[in-house]
Amino acid sequence: MHTVVVEPLAVGWRVAASADIGDQYFLSGKSAERSARHLAQQLATVGELTELTLRLRGGALAARYLCLPPARPTEPPVMIETPGVRRTVPNADGDPAIA
Repeated sequence: MHTVVVEPLAVGWRVAASADIGDQYFLSGKSAERSARHLAQQLATVGELTELTLRLRGGALAARYLCLPPARPTEPPVMIETPGVRRTVPNADGDPAIA
């Protein structure tokens, strides 16, 4: 199973993955989350179960998802939110899960 994590930096956000692809850096949480979701879906498309974790500015967990490989080659991967994790209210920048 691969992991993809969005976490805050002093300035901006980092997307880190267990796959050997290097970290990605973004100024907005929204852009980082979008990229992380896309990466998790790409990993799942090639048959890898992937866990996506989104963290808030203070380091608290904002959301966690499992991205399942598609059942058939013609179908997209399935992303499901794990229970017990609540998303935050959008902040002033409009970032829905990352404050």
